[in-house]
Amino acid sequence: MKKLLSLMLAASGIGIVCLAQDGDDRWPVREQETVQKTMTLSGEPMRLIVSNFNGYVHVRGTTGSQVHVVAHKTIRAETGPDLAQAKNEVKLDMTEQPGTVDIEYKAPWRCNGHCDDCNCDNRRRFYDVRYDIDVDAPRGARPVISSLNGSIAVDQMDGDFDVHTVNGTIEMSGMGGSGDVHTVNGHVTVRFNKNPIRATTVKSVNGQLEAYFQRGFSADLYFKTLHGPVDANFDVTPLPVSAADAERKDGMFVYRSNRQSAVRAGQGGPKISFETVNGGIRLYEGQD
Repeated sequence: MKKLLSLMLAASGIGIVCLAQDGDDRWPVREQETVQKTMTLSGEPMRLIVSNFNGYVHVRGTTGSQVHVVAHKTIRAETGPDLAQAKNEVKLDMTEQPGTVDIEYKAPWRCNGHCDDCNCDNRRRFYDVRYDIDVDAPRGARPVISSLNGSIAVDQMDGDFDVHTVNGTIEMSGMGGSGDVHTVNGHVTVRFNKNPIRATTVKSVNGQLEAYFQRGFSADLYFKTLHGPVDANFDVTPLPVSAADAERKDGMFVYRSNRQSAVRAGQGGPKISFETVNGGIRLYEGQD
């Protein structure tokens, strides 16, 4: 690997928020079931939306126009009445309309991410509901995938993508589009079957970033990391980056670096950004 950067910078004032999970002994009452549904996705905008809250999401590209969902539901509760409450309150909503299939974990405390704008019910509950979701979908669809506590895997999809989680890894392979990938606690690996032709971002806070490109890769690459190196197995040339931000304080100019570096691969092209706090960045060309 060619060493591009090696930044070991002391950081201060960085807070990391993790969601603790209750131990299994807290939830002795359990029930499991598998939910399946087949829908049709065709026509613009060819959007596959999966919004999970607790559990993994695995999307695999296939031929045809059908979306087949297999969701493994696990309820853990403190008592029988708590189990009944969980079954009544938490659902996996699966809908289709022209050009869009939407799969959403619905619960009283979820208000589409905007709890300040509605009456979210955040009372303490004595249960936990997990959906592990497997989806086969047309490979030309645009995957818009999110979760809070759970890893995400996306395989063999050609459309542009938008993939986010908070506590979990993201693994993507055989990708033919461009887009955004972001987690907070976990590593990210993206393997491109076709090199991106539009702007793409890959981010984590606590985790390593890896990207695999096809031969003939050309792009302008931007990096930001605090604790970890940036390595690549291909040649690059440096690019200028914006000057540090300055502000006047107590009669002095204070410069705050954005800690960003940039290089050009090949003849240059779309802007591809990599950003992590605790982890390295590794880039490969022409490797499986």
